[in-house]
Amino acid sequence: MSGTKIWLRAETKPAEARSALTPTTCKALVDAGYDVTVEKSTQRIFEGEEISLARIVEEGSWVKDAPKDAYILGLKELPEDDFPLEHVHISFAHCYKQQAGWEKVLSRWPRGGGTLLDLEFLTDEAGRRVAAFGWSAGYAGSALAIKTWAWQLAHPEGEPLPGEKPYANKQLLIESVKESLEAGKKIAGRSPKVLVIGALGRCGTGAVDLAKDIGIPESDIIRWDIEETKKGGPFREIVEDADIFVNCIYLSAKIPPFINAETLSSPNRQLSVVCDVSADTTNPHNPVPVYDVITTFDKPTAPVKLPAGSKNLPLSVISIDHLPSLLPRESSEMFSQALLPSLLLLKDRSNARVWTQAEDLFKQKPATVAAYAAGASLAAITLFYVFGPNFTIDGDDSSNNNRKNGIVGLSNPANDCFINSVLQALAGLGDLRLYLIRELHRRELDGPEVYDVLPEPQDMPRDQRPERLRELQQGTVTKALKEMLDRLNERPIYKKTISARPFIQALEYAFRTRISRNQQDAQEFLQIVAERLSDEYHAGIKARQHMPMLVDPSFDADASTQPTQDPDAAMNQKETSEIEVRIDDKSENGLPAVLTTKLKETDNEYGFPFEGQLESQIECQFCHYQYKPNKTSFVNLTLQVPQASSTTLNSCFDGLLKTEYIDDFRCDKCRLQHALETKIKEKSRAHAEEERERIATEIGLIKEALENDPEHLPDGVTMPPSDLAPKRRIARHMRIVVFPKIIAIHLSRSIFDHSSSTKNAAKVSFPERLPLGGILTRKWYKLLAIVCHKGSHQSGHYESFRRNNLYPPFSTPDVFRSFAQSRAASENPSRAPSPRIRAKNSAEQEPGSLNLSPAESSASLSSPTLPSPATSLPVPQSRETTRPTSSPRVSFQSGRSKSSSKLMSSSTPEGRDSSTSPSLRLRNSKSSLSLSKGNGGPRPSTEASSGAPSRFRRKRKHMDRWWRISDEKVKECKTADVLGMQREVYLLFYEIEKPDASPHGADDA
Repeated sequence: MSGTKIWLRAETKPAEARSALTPTTCKALVDAGYDVTVEKSTQRIFEGEEISLARIVEEGSWVKDAPKDAYILGLKELPEDDFPLEHVHISFAHCYKQQAGWEKVLSRWPRGGGTLLDLEFLTDEAGRRVAAFGWSAGYAGSALAIKTWAWQLAHPEGEPLPGEKPYANKQLLIESVKESLEAGKKIAGRSPKVLVIGALGRCGTGAVDLAKDIGIPESDIIRWDIEETKKGGPFREIVEDADIFVNCIYLSAKIPPFINAETLSSPNRQLSVVCDVSADTTNPHNPVPVYDVITTFDKPTAPVKLPAGSKNLPLSVISIDHLPSLLPRESSEMFSQALLPSLLLLKDRSNARVWTQAEDLFKQKPATVAAYAAGASLAAITLFYVFGPNFTIDGDDSSNNNRKNGIVGLSNPANDCFINSVLQALAGLGDLRLYLIRELHRRELDGPEVYDVLPEPQDMPRDQRPERLRELQQGTVTKALKEMLDRLNERPIYKKTISARPFIQALEYAFRTRISRNQQDAQEFLQIVAERLSDEYHAGIKARQHMPMLVDPSFDADASTQPTQDPDAAMNQKETSEIEVRIDDKSENGLPAVLTTKLKETDNEYGFPFEGQLESQIECQFCHYQYKPNKTSFVNLTLQVPQASSTTLNSCFDGLLKTEYIDDFRCDKCRLQHALETKIKEKSRAHAEEERERIATEIGLIKEALENDPEHLPDGVTMPPSDLAPKRRIARHMRIVVFPKIIAIHLSRSIFDHSSSTKNAAKVSFPERLPLGGILTRKWYKLLAIVCHKGSHQSGHYESFRRNNLYPPFSTPDVFRSFAQSRAASENPSRAPSPRIRAKNSAEQEPGSLNLSPAESSASLSSPTLPSPATSLPVPQSRETTRPTSSPRVSFQSGRSKSSSKLMSSSTPEGRDSSTSPSLRLRNSKSSLSLSKGNGGPRPSTEASSGAPSRFRRKRKHMDRWWRISDEKVKECKTADVLGMQREVYLLFYEIEKPDASPHGADDA
């Protein structure tokens, strides 16, 4: 036969009866012209004669007999060996995530010239796996859980469930579970309540299907998924409302536990069986942290150690990590049928996306493969990563080093793109850099002693080590980040690349751990950095609150709380709240200065820019009682991307902020009202006077609770059983109540299943200007940076886009103009006069030159206006406000200045002595005047009268330039290019628009 060759090898893992090909799919391949060879197997669920159309060969013969152009197909990993692999293998290799022994396995293909097409990473256009065993795992896990529930009822002495063997088909398993269920129902008098988390995934669907197939009513099957668990656990509902808990999620990051020892200690515990299909037993972030053993089919269950004083009800856990093997025939059929369309594309593999993507993923490991194939050290791998990056920017010539107007790049020594992309995005956020400047300057003014001293032991946070708290107060990561962002905001005239290592070292030291480079997530890194910055900010505030005496050496805490007898002094203290101090200028008494209590106000005025607050509130739709709102702080928002071909950012926000309606909720107020009605009926039926008085007392307490606080049951009242309370429909409202200056948005593109996770490749359109809030609280945000991800869910590359601009406090396009702006009035002006600077003698002065940057002066509280720093000439201040020849640069300082600034312009004709040069007095005219050297008289300024731009500065345009940054590679792009990254966008950074900012924001770099 001359068709494409597929060689099905025999599985060698013990008790593995599943197969990648079945009689049905084998026939379909043969009919399509494929040459199929099947090895004999003693443990495969399908007998040899069942696959009669294929050529049958001996077990393990592929090593010597398979043609070099044959595809070697299997399920589980190859036997441990070291000979090179020359074929194209299709299987679950378990070596891309650096599992145990991955180096040895992965090096076998390049040494033999072969290729690995890993089944775990075959995905469709939506990023979803084309074939997986998730459904079968959920189905088998649910079956064992229900059998365990019934076994516990029949064996209350605690005897464990006997061992299980694989079932020949699904019907035999259903009959066995039905038999156990009926026996359990006779004892309990009801069906078990089964709660499945991850019910919308493949695995969860399998668990639900089993429950329905054996006849458990829909009302006893509780389906939970992301929506039900997004508020975070632990959940008492799992322990108190369900008999069986089946965990079917795919764990990729740390999440709050679903249950823990505290919830298991509930006196109302009903839960008796936990089936952890995910089997994250050894994972430190296991969401079911109540066990630490892996069970097997021989011993399917293990008892859970319960807290002391817990309810006398057994609790067993099932944590088998190969559950689909309980149904080898059905699981193989489902998997093979799902894989068949991809196998039929092997004839034209070079043009089939599913296979080329898998091959590209294999080729993305050249450093690891090449280095280990040559027997190189880890140092060689690191060098290869530096000089052989896996991804390049589209259309970029890596050999072009002549970048003009470039920015600083970051080196990528070892899969650091997730770090580099986030740091580059943060470097483009003006409010963040302004916060870092203010925060560190404040700490420098306060002095290190404020932040070195720890609070009293009773004020120390629980589980907080003293040295860690001191580091939080000192702001070690805040300082390291400022230094890192300052270096990234340089504007080199040549290509420049730096390392993020100094910041990484500061972060690793702060957490006393190393940051792994094994396919890390950019959002997790951002979360760690933002939370640490927030913790350091709040620790600094508390340190300042604990040390008021360091601000005023004469501070007396007791005296400060005593009322003064002098009314005038009291009034003066109330109005000024000032402490007189003096600055050491080497004189006898020093310079007077004033520290006001406004320093404390700055902590509230300039908070951490990423920090916002969400408010969640529940409202009963029957009695319209609104629960007390629950407020939570956030430093970034995670939005779920719908599983659709395309969506919008507003639609993603709807998933978080839209009103959610929940049925079957027992409202506390309705429960009290029900209790009141019940007590009134009891009172009418009571005959004894004592009984009537007791009920009347309880009625009074209930009415008081209804009026004051329905959320807390009154003491001394015997409430009716909670099961009798009416169930209501509630509305849960979520809204942002504190808008951060910078909002970081994470678009969660993960699709989880039992055995895999895939990437949601939906297009998400996002705007350049984002409105948030209601009509009365509307805030507008402007897009400043995004982080994009290219590749699959398990691997890929991050790159960032940041707007090509610099904010006024940081940019210095010409030193004269920046120096003039720096003379704007302070927000907290000192009462001490500024120093007088006397002008030089005329003989010492150089001839004046054309002023490139008009100086801005402002009224002082205690001194007249200083001479213009740009010309060193005394220019009289005009009482009329004149229009400048060119628009002044918008700056944070001038925009918030309390004193109005007036722009002055003067010029000294060339060759004329500055001391005798007449000053130009700006009069009440609409145009600026300048001195003409020819006639010495005034003439209208061409620039001012015509409105033409200055020949020294080009006109500012709306910023449409962005930087696209991939590690050390940088290129320019436009806003349209950024907004077009809808399929790859992962993180977005919006900055709130200032009411006094110019329409186009900051200036171009």
